[in-house]
Amino acid sequence: MIIQFFSMSPPEVATVLLAALPVTEMRVSLPLAITVFHLPVVTAVVTSVVGNILPIPFLLWLLPPLIRFAQAHMSWLKRLMDRYFSYLKRKHARVDVVGGVALGFVTLLPLPGAGVWTGCLLAVLFGLRARASVPALVGGIFIEAVLITLIVQGSLQAFRFLI
Repeated sequence: MIIQFFSMSPPEVATVLLAALPVTEMRVSLPLAITVFHLPVVTAVVTSVVGNILPIPFLLWLLPPLIRFAQAHMSWLKRLMDRYFSYLKRKHARVDVVGGVALGFVTLLPLPGAGVWTGCLLAVLFGLRARASVPALVGGIFIEAVLITLIVQGSLQAFRFLI
């Protein structure tokens, strides 16, 4: 059903939606936009970046009340998070200073479990302000776009004789 939906959508819309999803994000949307949808590289990068940026305000706005609700209704989760954050505060007092840089690195890694959704979750869990976290997240997205584009274009050139 999902494949049918994306195959019936215009390539630009499919790229934006794939980039906005938590599992696929840009690590899937950008290579698909270039290789399967045959979008020009600039169009593929722009639509992937826009799609990856779209969830940031919603996540930073909706995650704190969801986490508070979960902690209020799941005592084991509250105990676990309280214990974890007291440990982090003791061991890593400089989270506020390096938090934005760390978010940028988490966002720019084109690996499963890393990306803008994970970065937003970490920003909320560490209590980083949006003023510090949004630029780091967006910067990580731009660097990730460059990395993935270079990987895709390099791979296409390296294996051109097979295609």
